[in-house]
Amino acid sequence: MTIRPKDVYHGHRRGLEIITILVSFFVVLIAVAAYLFYSLQKYVVVYPDGVRLELPFMRSPAPDTGEPSEGGVSAGDVNLIIDAPSYDDVSLNMGQELLPVRAVYVKAADITPEFLENVASQLEDRGANAMLLEMKPASGLLSWNSNAEMALSYAVSGEADIQDAIAELKEQEIYMIAELSCCLDSLMAGRNTPLALKTVSGANYQSAEGLWLDSYNRTLRTYIFSLIDELFLMGFDEVLFTNLACPAVEGLVHTVSGSATFGADTAISNFSRAAAERMQGTGMRLSLLLDAPLLRGDDDAKVTGQNVGQLSLFYDRFFLLDPSDGDRTLATAHMEGDTRLRFVPFVAEAEEGECWVLGG
Repeated sequence: MTIRPKDVYHGHRRGLEIITILVSFFVVLIAVAAYLFYSLQKYVVVYPDGVRLELPFMRSPAPDTGEPSEGGVSAGDVNLIIDAPSYDDVSLNMGQELLPVRAVYVKAADITPEFLENVASQLEDRGANAMLLEMKPASGLLSWNSNAEMALSYAVSGEADIQDAIAELKEQEIYMIAELSCCLDSLMAGRNTPLALKTVSGANYQSAEGLWLDSYNRTLRTYIFSLIDELFLMGFDEVLFTNLACPAVEGLVHTVSGSATFGADTAISNFSRAAAERMQGTGMRLSLLLDAPLLRGDDDAKVTGQNVGQLSLFYDRFFLLDPSDGDRTLATAHMEGDTRLRFVPFVAEAEEGECWVLGG
């Protein structure tokens, strides 16, 4: 029988054609996706809760708050003109009705329920009535099992469960102070690079003490405030900020637009004011560790941004490492109220006085 062309089965050939069309479609789709990925990268913004795509036509104008915005903002996105704020209207009544604090210092590595109990048993013999715990050291690894979103997202939460231990210390009427290193935080700076202070080359800035976070970035206060909330619920009476400053190094690049229009003292004071206002009405006290060389005006001061005249409005107490008599005078010059209760020196051994910290 003669086979005519119209009798030949062409199903297999049509199958190949369909496969070819599908393959071509996916190749084009991958090429378009690759193009979009690389062309839209500059519109990707990293936030503590994830990554978002913010196209120019999708953005709504932000209200003018007089401060830099939070989040991972590249320095070239917006050219803002930010005026330095005035603090003449600040009336937070800091430093009122303070109690004497004679504390024993406990380093982060020693914070366990057993060690805290042991220290508590020795307080009376040392003439102390308080404990100062290094809850967030310069390394950035927290001294407790925090549930704060950023702590979990960047794996800096500790393992120690000290909630019950703190409660027991409070039952003994021991005054509890939590120390938080603010801008010096090697782990967070290394893992959340949009929040890290930069060099001109774009690398994370690192001093001999470790990597630094950008005090101009409002995401930093979001993180610190979330930790304060937990410490308050745990029963702490006071929070001591340490390393709240900007390194005095030329050529550093901040993570927010418009930061060049105001100085480091404004960034630090804005942060401090926000913290003081947040803690109003809680009964929790707020303190700051001063940088001694900066306080004296020494040429070898390694950090800047601490304007004591402004900061006295926002803190109940000021702590200082190994102060001389001259340092005490400088630190208390702008303070109102009882300076014996607002100024807390670190000392090598217990001494007479209303306030001091033993160790550190």
